[in-house]
Amino acid sequence: MAISMFVYNILKINENILLLITVLTFVFIIVSGCATSYYPKASDRVMVENDYAIIKADDISFAISHKRWASEPQKISDYFTTYHVIIKNESSESITISYEDIILLDEDRNQYDTIRYSDVGDMMFKDDYLIDKFMPYHERENTRSDNLRRARASLMQNSLHFGDIMPNARKSGYIFFSRISPANEKTSILFRGVEIVFVKK
Repeated sequence: MAISMFVYNILKINENILLLITVLTFVFIIVSGCATSYYPKASDRVMVENDYAIIKADDISFAISHKRWASEPQKISDYFTTYHVIIKNESSESITISYEDIILLDEDRNQYDTIRYSDVGDMMFKDDYLIDKFMPYHERENTRSDNLRRARASLMQNSLHFGDIMPNARKSGYIFFSRISPANEKTSILFRGVEIVFVKK
């Protein structure tokens, strides 16, 4: 009888531990997935469609959405605030888009300038997070080189390339700002003097 009670108690403890682990895992998944997101507000100059704020003028269409970076290198959104942008030249002549055309303001009107993707890469690729520390030493460098090439290619392909846009052509990609505090209830994007307000939901 004593042995049966002992086994019962052991099983009960293991059941409680398993339940605790399950609950903690669920909470971790929920919390880790709750990244701060901002959604655009419509105004006289701004339309909203599919979480993109859209500005249309005679010569240009500009669309922007607050989106977390979802490609390699995966840690970019831990260090930068990212937006996805689509710009179309609606005119019959080339237009030029510069870094100074897009500015981020936080709720206290602190200004954040657009950061070049090459500068983002310089920061992200200086550390050795691409190396598996448990891999045999002689295999690390080749793996790091492969991962580095893939991550650099991903950053280059998915970032917005500022500069000239040909007539009736468009460019799209991510833009980067220094990371703002998640405590901000709203942000604003200024595009050539037009303000687009984003609010946290």
